[in-house]
Amino acid sequence: MTDINHEKAIGPLLNHRPMIKKPNIDLRIGRYRWSITTYTKDQSKKRERIPAEFVVYSTVCKTFLKKLTDELSEADLKSQDKIEARLLSSCKQTKVKKEQRFCWYIGAAHDSATRIINDVTKPLSIHFPVERVCEKLGQKDAQICELEYDKEIDWKTVDLNKLKVKDLKKILDEWGEQCKGCTEKSDYVSKIKELKPQHVKAEL
Repeated sequence: MTDINHEKAIGPLLNHRPMIKKPNIDLRIGRYRWSITTYTKDQSKKRERIPAEFVVYSTVCKTFLKKLTDELSEADLKSQDKIEARLLSSCKQTKVKKEQRFCWYIGAAHDSATRIINDVTKPLSIHFPVERVCEKLGQKDAQICELEYDKEIDWKTVDLNKLKVKDLKKILDEWGEQCKGCTEKSDYVSKIKELKPQHVKAEL
């Protein structure tokens, strides 16, 4: 039997393997997304992106940027500097954890590792739809696509006493609040009731 030099036969493939598609299912939105990853010889991940046709922008990105544009005048929306100033201010003020994470991803937080604010301000200044801006951001960083708000609580019907302690803690965490010295479930319930007027808009 003739010996085959496998290393020689597949030599060209060792330095750079072809792009591989791998499907993921995002159960929260019930849609397929595909990530395309390029691998190097040692199998370490080199690059990952999501093709535009498979990008699903996150509600956090859309909601946060929509609120931002609504707060700016028509004149200010034509200025990248004005948009950036408002963006940095909004990111500094928000106490919502998912919005803070979004700000960190785009470089609008003081401790951000990367800065892609220009990919937000420039398209907005030339009247790109918010949805399109979020789609482009998702292609640069797939983690932005994964940011979704937690399910909203119906404060008119919710019984805090029936919630688990971890859920009560989560409410406080989303508000950016703490319950120092709380040891019993009743302590967390009382704290939430105390802070509720500051974080929950009263229903008319």
